[in-house]
Amino acid sequence: GSARLRVGQMLAGSSFVTAANVADTREVFPAALSTDMESTALAQVAAGAGVPFISVRGVSDLCGPEAGQDFHIAVEEAAARSAAVVLALLG
Repeated sequence: GSARLRVGQMLAGSSFVTAANVADTREVFPAALSTDMESTALAQVAAGAGVPFISVRGVSDLCGPEAGQDFHIAVEEAAARSAAVVLALLG
């Protein structure tokens, strides 16, 4: 597949986002690109400590009807792409 780099707002989330529960979030945060359950806690701690923070996430699932299955299928590719971006940023 084709990889795309997007820079933008990532929301904190406490549950898996699916097509069935995303409408309200999209209405309140129309510019959001993704939700995340792990990086956002780190970002909050870094912001509180005045430490710069960047998160590189490989999105392995889209909030469609097959999101749970998509995650298991695409996770290895998403991880490889994330690693490539981090290495490029460090270089």
